[in-house]
This record gives sequence, structure tokens and C-alpha cells, in this order.
Amino acid sequence: MLEELCGLIKDEELRKKVVEFIKNLKLSNPNFLKYKQEKFEKTFIYFSTNPFKGFAKRDLVTHTKFVVELCNKIADVIEDVWGLKVNKDVLIASAILHDIMKVYESSNLNEHPLLDHATLAISELYARGFNEEILHAIEATSNKEPKTLEAFILSAVDNFASVLEFNLLPKEEIHKHKE
Repeated sequence: MLEELCGLIKDEELRKKVVEFIKNLKLSNPNFLKYKQEKFEKTFIYFSTNPFKGFAKRDLVTHTKFVVELCNKIADVIEDVWGLKVNKDVLIASAILHDIMKVYESSNLNEHPLLDHATLAISELYARGFNEEILHAIEATSNKEPKTLEAFILSAVDNFASVLEFNLLPKEEIHKHKE
């Protein structure tokens, strides 16, 4: 599914890098080998708009697809209505990759890892030569101030998706504590 979304990236070199990253989600830093990896398709993420209301469990595939497609549509509207140029390749690549390292974070929740999924992603993407704009956009999804239009769009869409997913889930999907 993620590889299909990569088709939205027009820059062939960047598209190939993203596809290769998806196919090879290994952490290359020997210090990170302690993190266990889950399969992307089986990874769940937790959202909360208010920790006192509990956490909503959602699958990572659906969340990522929603974020990528909405980012793409919003970029089109921004360009059409306001005439601002959005680097859609950076935006789409960042949207595809923004939560991808949750495959390590969610399987290690009980061990309270020091590094979250965004930090692991940024570290690995940096090691593999991804550009600074993509690293920054991913960083902006973890409560860092967005400094580019692409980072702002991704951060806003990711937050919107979290609120929507939390509030639209059936009540039996709401967990008072993370599993």
C-alpha cells in the first residue's frame, strides 16, 4: 500500500529512496538494535485528544494513507487558491515516512524507550541521505515548530487526523491505558 502512495512522488530519485526505505526498515545505528520491529501492516498507533478520556487505537496503514491523501489535496488547494508553491514531493515523502518508525516504538512500549518514532525516523533518514526539508517536516509532527509550508501542512494534517480518529472510533476501541 505504501509503495502505491509513493507513485505520487514525481521526482524519480526521491521516489526510489522512499520505496527502498520502506522495503528496508532496518535501523543501521548499532546502538538502536535493541529496538524490536513489528510488521508495518500489524502496527497500531494510539491517539488521544485528552489523556483523561483514554487512547484510541488505530492501524498505521489507514492513518498513513489518510495523511498522505489529505496532504496531497490540501497542497493542490493551496496552490490553486493562494498561488503558493508547495513542494509536493517533499510533502508526500514526509507524509509517507512520518510515522513509519512506529514499527519500533509500538512493540517496545512496555520498555519505555528513550527515543520516539520521529527521532528514530529522523536518525535513520539522515543516515540514508534524505534531505533536510523531509527531516524537518517529520520533526514538526512531534510538536516542533514548522518552519516550511510543507512541515506546516504535514503537522496540521497529522494533528487533524489524530483528533478525527480519536473522536470517530467506536467506544469499544477507546482504551484507558496503552496496551
